[in-house]
Amino acid sequence: MLALSGGLRRWATWTRKSFLLRIEDAAAGPGRRAGCRRRTTSLPTGCPMHHFPLEPDRATMADMGGLVLGRVIDRTEKLSTRPASPIALPILIRRWPRTSKWSASWAKSSPCWSPMTPFQGLGMYPSSLSASLGLPWPFVGREKELGAFDATVRISGMRGVLMLGPAGVGKSRLARECWDRAVDAGWSGARMKASAAAASVPLGAFAHLLPSGVDLSDPPAVFRAATSSFRPGGGRRFLLLIDDVHLLDATSAMLVSQLLDAASVFLVATARDHVPAPDAVAAIDRADGLLRINVPPLDSTATETVLSAVLGGVVERRTVIALQEAGEGNPLFLRELVIGAVEQGDLISEDHVWRLTGPVAATACLTQEIQTRVSVLPSACLRLVELLSLVGPVGVGELEAPDDEALETLERTGFIRVQMVDRRIMVELAHPLYAEVVRRRIPVLRQRRILSRHIERVLAFGARRQSDVLRIATWQISAGLPADPGLLVHAAGLARHGHDYHQVLGLLDAVPDGHQTIDTRLLRGEALYQLGRYEQAERTLAHAYAVAVSDEERTAVTIERTQNLCWGTCDLPKALAVNLEARTRTGDVALRAALGVNEGAMRVLAGMPDQGLQQLEDIGDAADDRVRLYGLGMKVLGLATVGRTAEAVELGQRVHEEHLRASEHIVIQHHSAALSALALAHAASGDLQSARATAERGHQAAVGAGAKQPGVWLAWGLARTHWLAGRPADARRWYAESLALARSEPVPIILRLAASGLAAASAVLGDEAGARNALDGFDSYPRFPFLSGEDRLGEAWILASQGLVQPAQEVLLEAADQARAMGYVTSEMLLLTEAARLGAADRVHARLRVLAAQSDGRFAAVRSSFATALATQDAVALDQVVEELRETGAFLLAAEAAAAAAHGHARKGDGRRAARAATVSASLRAHCQGACSPGLAGAAGAEPLTARQREIALLASRGVQSQEIAKHLVLSVRTVDNHLQHIYRKLGITRRSQLPSALDLLHPGRPS
Repeated sequence: MLALSGGLRRWATWTRKSFLLRIEDAAAGPGRRAGCRRRTTSLPTGCPMHHFPLEPDRATMADMGGLVLGRVIDRTEKLSTRPASPIALPILIRRWPRTSKWSASWAKSSPCWSPMTPFQGLGMYPSSLSASLGLPWPFVGREKELGAFDATVRISGMRGVLMLGPAGVGKSRLARECWDRAVDAGWSGARMKASAAAASVPLGAFAHLLPSGVDLSDPPAVFRAATSSFRPGGGRRFLLLIDDVHLLDATSAMLVSQLLDAASVFLVATARDHVPAPDAVAAIDRADGLLRINVPPLDSTATETVLSAVLGGVVERRTVIALQEAGEGNPLFLRELVIGAVEQGDLISEDHVWRLTGPVAATACLTQEIQTRVSVLPSACLRLVELLSLVGPVGVGELEAPDDEALETLERTGFIRVQMVDRRIMVELAHPLYAEVVRRRIPVLRQRRILSRHIERVLAFGARRQSDVLRIATWQISAGLPADPGLLVHAAGLARHGHDYHQVLGLLDAVPDGHQTIDTRLLRGEALYQLGRYEQAERTLAHAYAVAVSDEERTAVTIERTQNLCWGTCDLPKALAVNLEARTRTGDVALRAALGVNEGAMRVLAGMPDQGLQQLEDIGDAADDRVRLYGLGMKVLGLATVGRTAEAVELGQRVHEEHLRASEHIVIQHHSAALSALALAHAASGDLQSARATAERGHQAAVGAGAKQPGVWLAWGLARTHWLAGRPADARRWYAESLALARSEPVPIILRLAASGLAAASAVLGDEAGARNALDGFDSYPRFPFLSGEDRLGEAWILASQGLVQPAQEVLLEAADQARAMGYVTSEMLLLTEAARLGAADRVHARLRVLAAQSDGRFAAVRSSFATALATQDAVALDQVVEELRETGAFLLAAEAAAAAAHGHARKGDGRRAARAATVSASLRAHCQGACSPGLAGAAGAEPLTARQREIALLASRGVQSQEIAKHLVLSVRTVDNHLQHIYRKLGITRRSQLPSALDLLHPGRPS
């Protein structure tokens, strides 16, 4: 490390990399370079290097965001510097391009500016990926705060913005983004960062901004000098950014207050909340006209955006939520957790989807930070923290002689959370990582003693709550203590109710063999099935069926066993045979009815939806609630697949509501499974917006509850909905997640559908290699009848992307025949529509008309109209179809229909209608995320407006008259009018009043 005192040395080295850094004085050097801004930082005389921001701590680097310091230069190149003030060192820095890639080998040889990543030289980056994670992360999720800043700077009476938040939340990054926006808009200003080191010298943070020779001991002179320096001109105030304003020395804080009172500056400042500050600093916070913005943590959407950007691919939603919750939305924590997880191999990319392979773990740095905080706790606080790390949330009444002072200390310092839950005051550690780190430091025998004493206290307290049984059993197993078998089985049932199947198995494993019953075997079989261990589940349930002694026991086992055979091993024939045997064997009417419902549900999946619906027609009250709700959910799927979409939507909404109510008193599959069926029904009806919203809501609920199978199906449902809507990039994202999850969980029943969809979406986006890769191993996936034919989409679109349109048509027609043979009407319509898109409309429109007559919902009718209009080359009919498709949300189909209409009008010599249709097609393509299809590639494109025509069109659309336009652009009025005529022709309109709507079509979302 280097120490700077009395002046600037001509050599500066960063010992960890032995790189030289160029440091330039504000009064000298190259000044403002392309892409560079002059930033400054203060340095007290004699300050050692570790106080100097060239090597900031992690919190500083996280807040720095897109800023990088210095430049990597050749080892033999001497620094070009001039003597600097002993108080301040201006540093020339720049914003590193967010999309750039960086590697150590390139940086060592490059003569251009390079970033100093926050963890270089710490031995943390074994790969180029790890190195790229150290680059500045994207700035996302702060639109509301940026909008508040933009509004504030326009109000003359406002004096500034103060951004408050905990360390690492991103307040400094937000402040710099605001500062940059203002500077880009023409403001003048300066930036400074307060620090404890700078505060040791009066006005240390300000020194570099004041003219040389100012007597710092004369406050009036300092104020006059500052006012003189902060005089930008142009009618605007000087923009002053102060990072960590709470660390200012009293003299600097007083100067800021004076500048605010005199309206000499507009202040943009950051401060940590809940941090005591001197009175002079607190006076800034109390200043009038200062907008206070509490910077919140990142939400899950922003977290997903930033993770996808830095990892360079799709991030599984469950992983996003786990990281977001572990980091509590704090960008600094998130960054640390991601880097640690990548290095430890816990965050991996499988099938081009990033996912965590285990729970989020504390990194070495976070562990050290937590251990440091724990080590200074008083003994009473430490005992409480150790207890909470082992037992989780507890009621205050369960604590042994609770020390109120210790509780208050831990709550005040952020170690614990205290909240009221069901009229009970509960205490828990504030963060799961605290528990992980603290548990590691407690010796095994001490853990056993702590748990034993706590179990005794809870039992003495009464163990009156249902959850107490599960907690006590879990603690007994963790401590290696003997547990009552009945208590363990009871606890396993409670864990099952919470869908925690790992805990179910853990509790059942502790039950002695002599206490295993048909109930424990059934419970184990269900848990194995839910965890994707299908072969083990089949062996367990087959054994349970063999030892069952009553019809009730055999029926219960059969229903669970057939679920596993159907959805797990994909062996539908065996599942139907097992169900038939049990149904034949029992004479109980109610039990036979339950098994009949089970058979009908399987037939819906087995390519016999009409037969299945007949068996599910009158479920009635004969079946118990669990079987009845399962049957109703499968009935929703069956109705949707045969084209009875209105019934499917109405029943699906009712089933979901009933499912939610039933979940409160019976153990049943997670309610998100009902939303999966409802989303499919909405899509079949043509309400793609509701389909997407329903699937999104269901997927979030499934991931939050750890419901794996519903989560996979809902991810696939989201992908399919995006495909139907013509958003191939979103479709590819969700097909990729559903395929990765189906492989890892595993959920083999959906593998072919997910892989084929991923291939199709990739092909439409022009990624032929990605499309082929998506079908790697495709033939090894089990064939399953449900939605038969849709698993050929990928094959067809790969052929189409290669220009082999005729073979692609044949694949789709063959796939449609498969769907027809299985009775899946909506799948057949989808596949026939795809064939029409690829030029086979004359071969499919008659069949689509028949299917539309058999089906309800607007999607069936508009698909038929689309194919018929394409087959007959009826441009007027295509214009009408465009509007109908737009209303359903099928933007790519609508764009292709509009393109075909443009062709049709052009063939008839109707240039204006052709231009209008081409313009509509162009506007619709803006929603389609770069989709490439034969229906678009062969279409007549809209003739683009020239730059001058765009300028005139925009002015005219805002009501500006030709004379004023001519004056503004220094043109003749006649020239303007001639341009307008060309514009009308290109846009397919006839008068000036149509310009606004035409331009909106051409440029969706343009400012008015």
